[in-house]
Amino acid sequence: MNKRQQKKAFKKRFGVNPPKGMKLRTATIIFDNKEAFIIAIKRVKEALLGVWEQIKEPFLIFAEELLKAAKEIDRRLKEREVVAIEGGFNIHSNERR
Repeated sequence: MNKRQQKKAFKKRFGVNPPKGMKLRTATIIFDNKEAFIIAIKRVKEALLGVWEQIKEPFLIFAEELLKAAKEIDRRLKEREVVAIEGGFNIHSNERR
């Protein structure tokens, strides 16, 4: 069978054209075992959702603490800038005496 005949046989067997960019043999295996693939993907999805539910709270707490730390660092840097400006000291100034 040539490639065109294989594509026609695939369409006749499964009712759809084979996916582009995929070998006909691979597409045939996937379509033959479609139900098994769907069940496996659902199991993986459920497992990932379970893992996410377990780690969601610690990650959210970590993200909040990280945000607080970033705000604190930003506040301290702004305080340093204000002190430097009020003091009239500028390390980049060429008017040193």
